[in-house]
Amino acid sequence: MYQDFNSIAGNKDLIYVHQGPFDVTADPGAWRLWNKPRNARFVNILVIGGGGGGGGGGANTGSAIAAGGGGGGSGGATRLYVLASLLPDQLYTRAGIGGRGGSGQIRGGSAGTAGTNGTQSYVSISPNTTAVDLICLANGGNGGGAGATATAGAAGAAGAIATVAASPGLGLGVHTLVAGSAGIIGTAGTAGTNSTAFTTNYFCCGGAGGGGVNAASSVVRGGSLTTGGTWPAFTASVSSNGSDGLNAGINLESLLLTGNTMRYPLVSTGGCGADGLFLNSGVGYDGGRGGFGSGGGGGGGVNGSGTSETGGRGGSGGSGLIIIQSIL
Repeated sequence: MYQDFNSIAGNKDLIYVHQGPFDVTADPGAWRLWNKPRNARFVNILVIGGGGGGGGGGANTGSAIAAGGGGGGSGGATRLYVLASLLPDQLYTRAGIGGRGGSGQIRGGSAGTAGTNGTQSYVSISPNTTAVDLICLANGGNGGGAGATATAGAAGAAGAIATVAASPGLGLGVHTLVAGSAGIIGTAGTAGTNSTAFTTNYFCCGGAGGGGVNAASSVVRGGSLTTGGTWPAFTASVSSNGSDGLNAGINLESLLLTGNTMRYPLVSTGGCGADGLFLNSGVGYDGGRGGFGSGGGGGGGVNGSGTSETGGRGGSGGSGLIIIQSIL
């Protein structure tokens, strides 16, 4: 419904939020409709692509290095500030999904799998992704690679920066185009490298790499998320799954439309990498989930003397996000 001149616009009239689904196996391709308030003067649009999933951990025999999976890359972010009169009365939005975490390697069996890529988020004048119809888009981050015995999983690539050629509607206003940030490579017998938030892309970041087990069958820690200042620390306890990132699994549509108080600005972080594990049988630790647009953490590697040790799963990447703010 359009904004009536004689009524006072509420929060739901002026702020529109479309968050993609999380922990799904395929992009449902769902479009939603945004109606421009009649008395809007400016429109501020933020679009973030989905984060890539973390790679699964490797598995190896006892007294041999077992490597962790790589962290997923984060999605890119696009901002557009435009005169409301230059936009049509209705726009269509489609928020990307976060990539699924990859499965762990089975010792003596199937190889582990990489995390899947996050998908693009779109704002369009019609429910399609034809370039000439697009007002904004943001690319998704790539999934982290799987650990393979003693070979660490590769870091997931950052979501590529969007271009005006791919979404010509950006030329209608003042726009900012930001690439995502890459995930962190898994570890092969040494301590995992941390992922640092709020550097390349303020809104989201890549996931940390998974830990493994060294040749002495000593557990190797997965990577953590470093923030600094008064922000919370994201680290897992020793011998455990990787911690989920900031704003992982949060229903942002409910949070933003109800005007709830937030302790921190609306940003997210990637998931932490899982620790390695020495086993006689069973499954290793899983990587943490990423917050919206951020990458999942890598799964932990395992070694042991059994017959079916399985590396941990990578964490899921965070869903894409679209926020449209109307300014009266």
